[in-house]
Amino acid sequence: MSRHLVRVATCLASSALLLLLPLADAGAAPRSPIDPEPAWVATLSAATGDTAWANGAVTATRGNAVFVSGRLDSEAAGSDITTVAYRANDGRILWQASYDGDLHGSDNARDLAVSDDGTLLFVLGQTPGDLGRVVTIAYDTTSGEQQWTAVYGSWANPTEVVAAGDRVFVTSQRQVDGRNVYATVAYDARSGEQLWEAQYGFGDSSASVRDLAVSPDGERLFVTGQVRPAGTLGQYGTVAYDVHTGEQLWDAQFGVPGGLAFPEDIAVSPDSRRVYVTGTSDDASGDTGAGTVGYDAGTGQRVWSARYNSEFGSTDAASALTVSPDGETVYVGGHAFESFLLSHLVTLAYDADTGEQRWVDLYEAEGGDWNQALDLVARRDHLYVTGRAVGIPALAFGSDGTRQSMVGYGAGSYFAGRSQGIELAVTHNNRTLVAVGHLRNADGDLEWTVAGFRLR
Repeated sequence: MSRHLVRVATCLASSALLLLLPLADAGAAPRSPIDPEPAWVATLSAATGDTAWANGAVTATRGNAVFVSGRLDSEAAGSDITTVAYRANDGRILWQASYDGDLHGSDNARDLAVSDDGTLLFVLGQTPGDLGRVVTIAYDTTSGEQQWTAVYGSWANPTEVVAAGDRVFVTSQRQVDGRNVYATVAYDARSGEQLWEAQYGFGDSSASVRDLAVSPDGERLFVTGQVRPAGTLGQYGTVAYDVHTGEQLWDAQFGVPGGLAFPEDIAVSPDSRRVYVTGTSDDASGDTGAGTVGYDAGTGQRVWSARYNSEFGSTDAASALTVSPDGETVYVGGHAFESFLLSHLVTLAYDADTGEQRWVDLYEAEGGDWNQALDLVARRDHLYVTGRAVGIPALAFGSDGTRQSMVGYGAGSYFAGRSQGIELAVTHNNRTLVAVGHLRNADGDLEWTVAGFRLR
């Protein structure tokens, strides 16, 4: 790893790097829920001309650590999965680990999760072999020592990993007998032993898995993606499993006959009674909008569905979803196209019980062309949003939808490649918001960038 440059900097006020976002309404400004300057910024660079991608972030359930995983690209050595542990209050690197698969080719991290007790970190990635295999790596969160590695399947494209109790769950899109299926695997969290595998699909039609979530009570696992029942171009396909046995409990589809629908994100209510899915879906007239659906988590019965179509009359899409800590609000983020070269970042709030829209916000960054929400975090009475073209991080909202003063670190145009926020995490003590993204350095190379902001 000597070819990689790691640096951490304490940030002072710098108008060249910080962009203050305007308030949504004139008049007295509500106090920002976050300090206007990052307390620290850490960047990870590959060798000159190479690329460093950060693909996810998660905070430990105890302690003061933040974990980020991605890949470092090198023409000489290919791509390695790289994982870094940062101290959340100052960005100091606690440990760094890399994974190079048995074929020494292009390895790439896709997601990561922390065990309930905070002692194990699970990194999900793809490693070469048989047109792609799924690799899950377990690390000790304190030392970074690798505990076990499990390699699964062939013709497989991993998407998400979650941990619950003594188990860790991984899902991937896999080709079996010439057709694509959701492939979901449960491992023992301590040993890496495979406990069960479940597959889901529709006959000879293709299935494309997207996301998974575990109910807070630890009893059900939910997986969503796109399936293609007869007579459709694609629908949301959501399936529920018993976490202990892998038994399928129910499945549900969402979409209109002859229309196209593709889900992006899934979340479960804090009381484990509801599961919500959002993405992009056509209506009966063929208009494309952001479609969100709520199900009874026990039966799979649809409780409500909602669609958002902006005033621009073009394509709208959802890409991220979260539920408020009190379970009363479902937040959805995405984008609305005004024209081919201009989209607005969309943030929506729905009543979690009825699906009634509470508020909507459209945001266009100054100088930005493609604005899109990529991740949402709801904490206390605030919602934080990050995405493309708005810097790292991006927006903060009150629970009533008021856009509050906020800053973006490294804000700029997505197409110019200057900045992109991809994921947010809040430490367990609600003191630090950690934003992960990509910035281009002075040489034009991509660096993964992690910024820590103080919460008030």
